[in-house]
Amino acid sequence: NLCVAPDCRHNGVGKALFEHALQTAKENDFKLMTFSIVEENTKLKEWYKKLGAEHIGTRKFDFFPFTCGDMRKDIT
Repeated sequence: NLCVAPDCRHNGVGKALFEHALQTAKENDFKLMTFSIVEENTKLKEWYKKLGAEHIGTRKFDFFPFTCGDMRKDIT
């Protein structure tokens, strides 16, 4: 899970964590990262898109009060 405390947001922390995760995956020869977000959080979805991720679908689970938005990022 990647999460930044509300009082620490908008200071580059999330971007640094995401880039670190991508770098770690690349160092371990992974080619693709897939992850899910709260679909209704359009601001977060757009933020990930700006970092090069692609929205690839949605899923609804009875045990979550929200829709899961699936995303992926090629690791190059």
